[in-house]
Amino acid sequence: MTFEPLIPQIAERTHEALALAKADPSDGAVMHFQWCNAAFSAMTGFALEDIHGCRAITLVGPDMDQGEHLWIIEKLMNWESFSIELCNNTKTGQTQWQRMSWTYLQHPDTSAPWWLCSLRDISREKTAELMEEAQKRVPVVAEKIGLRTHNAVEAMDHAFAVFNTDAQLIHANSCFRHLFDEFGCDALQSKPLAALLSEAVSAAMFAKSESADHPGWVEERVKRLQAGAVPYDLTLSDNRILRALQSQAPNGDRTLLFIDVTRERGEERALLATTRTLHNSTKELEEKYSELEEAKKIVEKVSLTDPLTGLSNRRHMSEVLKSRTSRLHEENKPFAALFIDMDRFKLINDTLGHDAGDELIKHVGQVLRDAAKPEDFVARVGGDEFAILTDLTENAVDVSELADGILEGLKQPITFKGSTISSSVSIGVAIAKAGMTDPDQILANADVALYRAKHLGRNRWSFFTQQMHEEALSAKRTSKDLLKACKDDQFKVYYQPQVDVLTGALVGLEALVRWQHPSRGILTPFHFLDIADSLGVVKDIDQMVFRHVAQDIKDFEDLGLKIPKISVNVSGRRLRDPALVHDIRRSGVDPSIMCVEILESIYLDDVDEMICWTIDQLREMGIMIAIDDFGTGHASIQGLLKLEPHWLKIDQQFIRPIVEDDAKASLAHSIVQIGHGLGIGVVAEGVETMKHADAAAGLGCDVLQGYAFARPMDRSATIDYIRRAQVIPPYQVKAPITQAKA
Repeated sequence: MTFEPLIPQIAERTHEALALAKADPSDGAVMHFQWCNAAFSAMTGFALEDIHGCRAITLVGPDMDQGEHLWIIEKLMNWESFSIELCNNTKTGQTQWQRMSWTYLQHPDTSAPWWLCSLRDISREKTAELMEEAQKRVPVVAEKIGLRTHNAVEAMDHAFAVFNTDAQLIHANSCFRHLFDEFGCDALQSKPLAALLSEAVSAAMFAKSESADHPGWVEERVKRLQAGAVPYDLTLSDNRILRALQSQAPNGDRTLLFIDVTRERGEERALLATTRTLHNSTKELEEKYSELEEAKKIVEKVSLTDPLTGLSNRRHMSEVLKSRTSRLHEENKPFAALFIDMDRFKLINDTLGHDAGDELIKHVGQVLRDAAKPEDFVARVGGDEFAILTDLTENAVDVSELADGILEGLKQPITFKGSTISSSVSIGVAIAKAGMTDPDQILANADVALYRAKHLGRNRWSFFTQQMHEEALSAKRTSKDLLKACKDDQFKVYYQPQVDVLTGALVGLEALVRWQHPSRGILTPFHFLDIADSLGVVKDIDQMVFRHVAQDIKDFEDLGLKIPKISVNVSGRRLRDPALVHDIRRSGVDPSIMCVEILESIYLDDVDEMICWTIDQLREMGIMIAIDDFGTGHASIQGLLKLEPHWLKIDQQFIRPIVEDDAKASLAHSIVQIGHGLGIGVVAEGVETMKHADAAAGLGCDVLQGYAFARPMDRSATIDYIRRAQVIPPYQVKAPITQAKA
């Protein structure tokens, strides 16, 4: 007896709302519902026929927070299982707090990706939580508001008083009391406004033109207070002018505020006199001003426009970004900032020329115009950089649709002078919400998200998250520590052996740099190499590596340990640095046992005259050349003939699966045949077990490297390994190209 027949009953009788969606293998955020249980329909209002074949966006209501929606998309795109508490809407539009969970599944027969969506109604718990927080805050806030209001009224520089519905004084600030004391009026407390004004008239507080010549003046002022009349001015006997402002409180009380406007009224009279004096020349001045305004508008437009695309430029975008950031506080209008960078634009400029590059930039600008809404702000902010500012609406998918529309619009290539040019962009998205005060930080957040999109493979968009912010802060700390590490030489060299495929004897070592961080321990280049490249300190690290390698080889030889070959990795930027050759010469490493490894992608995408010159110089010194991570780029036979390497190192992603994956084994075998056909030795990386070693040997590889023999080791462990190992002279390929030419 098995329990499988009970599973459908469990799915239908559980109180957990469940739904299954089939995902697009190329994008985890694209999925279509295929099934849901009764609890799911009861909670959301959607029956199976309502959602079958529909995307998950069906569940997104207009009340879902924009940031939460984009965060969910980011997680789904990266195939990450997650849970989130959010305020969503049912099919009928009813607001509901839910705990939503997405779990990644894989079909056991087809390996097709699926998502399991589960929902739980947490409205009751969430409402109770919010009410409890609100009740705790009300008494404290009320007390603070009352005290602050009283202090603020007393500190005013203007006379302020409050009268009840019978026009009787119930409160006056010190400035109000002092005003009436100046003219000898009796105590004010609890007096009706009529009595107060009558005493003031008797005490000659007001100018005669103001009160004495107008019967019923006091009664008229009382009526104005009770009716909440528009502001009016009062002239005192000492020629001061007070402007009376009146309003009514929700409980019926009337407030009266006297503001001294003597200076303003005097300035108004002086300005009126000046205006009359200049009346005869006004028309001429207006004409001149109009001409200047038109010229100013033209100059301003030119100064705010990018001449190539006709879009706004960086200066204009900075002004608009500041304005919209201010609106976050004044009007609570959140917006999204999209930072857009063209992929591999330099390669197009270098190969097809700047005219082709300009044409492509104009094309991208037009695609952005077409994808954006009329009210969106679109700008070109740099050579191949653009930005879009778009207000957030109740529709939570507007921003993602805008980013998707841009990517889709650039799929169609353009033609320029007979050449077909394909392009793509990477996009970083950041949300600006109330509380954010720094416009530059908003764009910086979008730039961080853009870097993430580039890192994930380009031609995509990424949404800024708090995790990215923390990673950026971590990178900043790492940058600071890295500069100190270069100054204090905190770097060590680890070594991993390379062995002969037939004898298992040691034929070489690969030198691998490690950072001995004071608090984080030993760090691999994965944790600091990109940051080092951005700081421009890769050269300093290379020099330290060369120096350590030279010293270690000397120490090995003093112990009677001969090293057949030592391999070092060199970055693409350093290959363009003429000082690289000098640094290697100065290091003291014997060129005859040295091998420089360069990435296949660096050689293919960025090779130029400077790189060719550097490689020629290294070859003349007797240094061997190896192409690292071969198979991950787009190398051609012609390219290999041009570079003339001594070694190809097959990337470990092709070696690790060869034991159980015949297709990958066949691909690795093809690479071996290409290498041997051109007289190039082949190294298999990622040989983790002896089964991998046997399989790589069967494919025809010449040299093996990986955990099956040893992990990267420090200097002391390397010495022990060499002492135990059988060492033979450097492996010589059957017919190297360089020897064949000689």
